[in-house]
Amino acid sequence: MNIKITDKKIINLLLLTTALLFPLFSVDFLRFNIIFDDAHISPPMITIGIIIMMFFLRILMQKKIKKTNIFKNRYWKILFYLIITFFLLHVMGLFRSSSHLIAISIITKLTMGIAAFLCIILFFPSDKKTIKKFWVIIVWSSTALLLFLIYKYAFVFKSTYLSSQLDYATRVGRNQLAWYLIFVFPPALCYFWCSSKRKKIIKFIPLFVITISIIYSCSRSTWVSIVVSLFFFLMVAKKNKKYERKNNIIFLLLMSLLVLTSYWGLTKVINNVEISQRVTSLLSTNEVSRLHSYDTRSSLLKNGINYFINRPILGIGLGNSEEKLGRPTHNDYLNIFLEMGFLCGVCFIGILISIIKITKLNHLSHYKTKKLSWTSTSGRMTLVALCVSLFFINAYTTLLFWIFLGLILKMTESEKKYFKIS
Repeated sequence: MNIKITDKKIINLLLLTTALLFPLFSVDFLRFNIIFDDAHISPPMITIGIIIMMFFLRILMQKKIKKTNIFKNRYWKILFYLIITFFLLHVMGLFRSSSHLIAISIITKLTMGIAAFLCIILFFPSDKKTIKKFWVIIVWSSTALLLFLIYKYAFVFKSTYLSSQLDYATRVGRNQLAWYLIFVFPPALCYFWCSSKRKKIIKFIPLFVITISIIYSCSRSTWVSIVVSLFFFLMVAKKNKKYERKNNIIFLLLMSLLVLTSYWGLTKVINNVEISQRVTSLLSTNEVSRLHSYDTRSSLLKNGINYFINRPILGIGLGNSEEKLGRPTHNDYLNIFLEMGFLCGVCFIGILISIIKITKLNHLSHYKTKKLSWTSTSGRMTLVALCVSLFFINAYTTLLFWIFLGLILKMTESEKKYFKIS
C-alpha cells in the first residue's frame, strides 16, 4: 500500500509535535545553547521554526502570496499599526539607553516575539479540528510534565513550593512556571466543563493536576489572575441560554472542592505552611512579615510614577528601569510607561484593547445564543488572565507572551469569517 506524504501532512505532524513539546516553554531544562552560553532555545521553537520555513518555501515555490481578509476589520488594521509603532519606538529607545547591550537584547527578543505572533496569525491552520487537537495535546502534555515536577518537588525534594529545576529545589524558574499555568488552566477547565458526561471523568485529570500545580506554585499573582478569569467564565456562562443557572452553583462547588482537596493533599504530603502564609498575606499584608512584596511593589510603583512624571514623553530610556529603581518593576504596564514614555505605553494598551475588540471579549451579549466552544471560551479566559498578570510580571518582551497572543486570536477565529485566510 502506497502512502503519499504531502507537505500538509508534514506540517500537521510538526504542529502536533509542537503541541507535545509546548510545556517545555515553562521550564529551563532541555534547552539548547546557541552562539553564546547565555542564549538558549526551547525545543518547541525548533519545530515552530521548521513550520515557518516550510510555509515560506511553499510561498516561494508557488510564486504568489495568498491574500488575507483580516484587514477588512478595522481593529486588525489598528492592531498592526500599533504593533509597528510600538516596535519602532523601542528601536528609537535604544539611543536613550544607558546600556546598549541590554537594550539590544530587549529589541532582539521583542523582534522574535512579534515575528512569532505574525507567523502564527498568517500560517497557523484555521480549521477548528486542528485547533482543538492542538490544545488537547498541550493540556495533556502539560499534565504529564506537571505530574513529574510535583513528584520531584513534593516527594523527592520535600519542597514547600513548585518550581522548574530538576537538580535541586530552587525558586529560580518558579515564576516562569507559574506564569505558564495562567495560560494552560483555562483550556483545561473549558476542556473539562464543555465535555459530555461520559468523558468528564477522564478530562477531570488535567484540571485537577493543573489546579494542584497552581496552588503549589505559591504564586499570589497567578492566583489573582486565575480568580479574575474564573469570574469572567461565570459571566460568560450566565449570558448563555444553554447554560442553566444551577450550573453556576455546581461550578463554584467544584472549584472550591478542587482547591480544598489540593490544599489538604499538599499539607499532608509535605506539611506545607507556605501556601497558608501566602493566602493570609493576600487577606492581610501585615500578618506575614517575611512576605513583604506588597511594600516592595508599592515602593517601586511610587518611585516609578515619580520618574515617569519627570520624563512623561520619552521615558527614562530602554532597559534603564532596573538601574533607576534598583530592581525590576514586576509590572509591565509601569515598565513600558517608565522606560518608553506615554506614547509607547498607550500603544501597548492599545494592542491589548484591539485584541479584546477582535475577540469580542467585551461583548457578553455575543454568548447569548451560541453554544459554548471550549477553545474560544478558554482563549478569552486566557486573555483576561494575561492582562491581569502583566500587573505582576515583566514579560512583554518574552517569546511566550507574543506566541500566546497569537494563539488566543486563533482560538477565537472560528467564530469570525473575516479572520480566515483564503
